[in-house]
Amino acid sequence: MLRVKENVKGEKYQKLQELKEKLNFIVEGLENYPKDNRPIYYIANHSCLMDIFYLSMAVPDNQIMVVSNRIVYKPIKEKQDTINNYLYTLPLEPTGKVYADISINAASEILASGVNLSIFPEGVYNDRTAITRGRTGMARILFETCRKGIMPYLVPIAIDVDTKDPTLDRYTICEDDNVEVKILEPVDYEYLIRGYFKSDSIKEKNAILHEVTDECMQNIADALSIPFTGEYKPAIPKDNIMFQDGTTIALEEAGLEKI
Repeated sequence: MLRVKENVKGEKYQKLQELKEKLNFIVEGLENYPKDNRPIYYIANHSCLMDIFYLSMAVPDNQIMVVSNRIVYKPIKEKQDTINNYLYTLPLEPTGKVYADISINAASEILASGVNLSIFPEGVYNDRTAITRGRTGMARILFETCRKGIMPYLVPIAIDVDTKDPTLDRYTICEDDNVEVKILEPVDYEYLIRGYFKSDSIKEKNAILHEVTDECMQNIADALSIPFTGEYKPAIPKDNIMFQDGTTIALEEAGLEKI
């Protein structure tokens, strides 16, 4: 498995750096990057599909990226080849609760094993005028990692992409893109851990999950000088599960409930 601080000069990392050289690309905040070997959990905003590549270009180490399985498994060969060529991914099934729980546990296992992880909690694309509320699955991954005895650094990443190509699902480099990525100071969440694990109240636990998620998104909004709405942006509802070969099965047929 890919380890923290290992494979920094690995093949995928080098390919991303070569792409980065073709862009107007600025990275700020490298002084905030943690220097010890605790794993890092990157939390980023999401304005277009290219964010998954731009985040990976900006950070100094390889990491595994939590992305929708619809991005990774959809049978568009060129898209799949591009993602597999440049990124390490953990496909997340966001539809059925059972599969979502499996994905969250898998992500926490990755962090707990010492591997850096990244995620886009908004779950949908947003324009450059506001940051919306993140889904709390992000925080559940964090606290499940803590339950396993590892406290990762929680590092927000603010991504600003100024592009002439408005295609949100674009997965090819546009050399006219102006990209600015800010690595922000790690968020302190240690004071929330005891309350989360001690509480038997679902309401209290949810409040803690929202607190840490909202702080990350607020910090990103502040770094980009745009509002944090505090509201979710609705995702397009899905009534099926997608498998690795791109096939789907209806939730009802699979006997699963929606989240």
